[in-house]
Amino acid sequence: MWRNELTVARFFSENNAPFVVDEAQLAATLNALFPVSDTIDWQKVAAAVALTRRISVISGGPRHRENHHRCETTGGAGADGGDG
Repeated sequence: MWRNELTVARFFSENNAPFVVDEAQLAATLNALFPVSDTIDWQKVAAAVALTRRISVISGGPRHRENHHRCETTGGAGADGGDG
């Protein structure tokens, strides 16, 4: 059984290199979609991870369908301009 776990861990390690992104553009986009706050906005963090990694696992339910609307706003595109 542990070999399966090792295979899965290796897959995520080898295939989850970050995208090369324009950090200023990423920050501007995220700041436009998420209001500035004094506290950590975990949805903003999740969006940043999703836009900069090939694989992201994000748990938790949406708040008032915001995730759906923001995905539509960004076109669901990944940082490489692809389909996500």
